[in-house]
Amino acid sequence: GPTLNSDYFTSSFSSLNTKLTEIASTICGGTVTVQKQVKNANGGYDATNGWDYTATNAVVNNKTTAGNGIAEFKYENAPKTTTITETVKPGFSVESISCTKNNGQTANATVNGASVSLTVSANDIISCIYKNTQDTGTLQVKKVATGGNDTFGFTSNSALGNFNLTTVAGAAQTSVATVNTGTYDITETALAGWTLTGISCTGATPTVAGNKVTVAVAKGANVVCTYTNARQNATLTVVKNTVGGDATFGFTSNSALGNFNLTTVGGTKSTAATSVPTGTYDV
Repeated sequence: GPTLNSDYFTSSFSSLNTKLTEIASTICGGTVTVQKQVKNANGGYDATNGWDYTATNAVVNNKTTAGNGIAEFKYENAPKTTTITETVKPGFSVESISCTKNNGQTANATVNGASVSLTVSANDIISCIYKNTQDTGTLQVKKVATGGNDTFGFTSNSALGNFNLTTVAGAAQTSVATVNTGTYDITETALAGWTLTGISCTGATPTVAGNKVTVAVAKGANVVCTYTNARQNATLTVVKNTVGGDATFGFTSNSALGNFNLTTVGGTKSTAATSVPTGTYDV
């Protein structure tokens, strides 16, 4: 008909040429859909939004994955060569990139790091799946106690959680925990009778504030932090007084004094002042 929105509409040959070019560009274009997947703790993959991509020669060059983990790039006047690049977020690495055409065939694509290059032909519908994993390292805490054994409590915001370490022969340690890259705090709970004498870490440079250490675990790093405590000491003296005479008296104890005798002279006798770790003793 002769009016706009009819089955056909004629104006001028110049406008018709423009319209036909637009239709041809659309019909002869192609599409590449990026599907973003991030590996979860169970080993599966989750569609993930908020990841940025750039695509050369696309109608719109910059896209961000939506809630379904998808970003779509359209191409006009195909064939077009394109390179699609992911902006990799800190703490993540690209595990794989694979591209498939709508007919199930693998697309001829070249992967280079976080980029994939391919040719989009007319009417191509291509799906490229980007799989990422979180970067990880390991974290372990060791305990050294000098002067005795005890149970020491710790809190942390890492995969180690809150935990206790009970020393045997002056030593104890956690298992090695796999953690995502990032910064973690580990704090020892103060324990009566013990003095924290040092905190040291290997695999990372620690920031120590009192009984707390902060470490940044990098990709592939194996971080081990050692807390060293010393038992506090006191002195123990036993004094024996007698009335009406002198004699030798026997004693037993579970302290550093051991079992001993005191022989009074002039009605009195005492042991030497003996250094003992703080604690409870029987004499």
